[in-house]
Amino acid sequence: MKTLIITIVLVSLLSVAVTIVVADKVFDGTVTSNPYEKGLLWDRVQKERKDSGLRVSIRNGGLAKGMNTLFFAVLDKTDRPLGKASVSVTVSRPSTTAYDRTYNCAKTDYGSWRANVDFPLYGYWDLNIHVLRGLSDISFTKQVFVQK
Repeated sequence: MKTLIITIVLVSLLSVAVTIVVADKVFDGTVTSNPYEKGLLWDRVQKERKDSGLRVSIRNGGLAKGMNTLFFAVLDKTDRPLGKASVSVTVSRPSTTAYDRTYNCAKTDYGSWRANVDFPLYGYWDLNIHVLRGLSDISFTKQVFVQK
């Protein structure tokens, strides 16, 4: 009976040690520096986005691993395409910052925007769309799934 209890305790301690070592190797570092200030900034961005009346809709039916042309529309309060603005999109993985990339966007003839975007891995990606219009800088976050 003692041997069984000792074996269970040793296996448990070994599994905890392995978990700690793996977690230490995988973790990128600080989750966020200055979390209070970032929380205040997030609140301000949410208010600016709501007050602007703008919204973003992704026009792509599906995205695949590799190079894609991302199409999206930035619409005003009356659901019309946004006129003059400077737009960029940052793609990032929710789990790491290793693949973060920012791409400039070009306006299409139909009032939408497009950007050639590289998704090196399949899975979920965050799209942070930045709209700079005059002194107003508004960000929109969308999540997309990239197929294999």
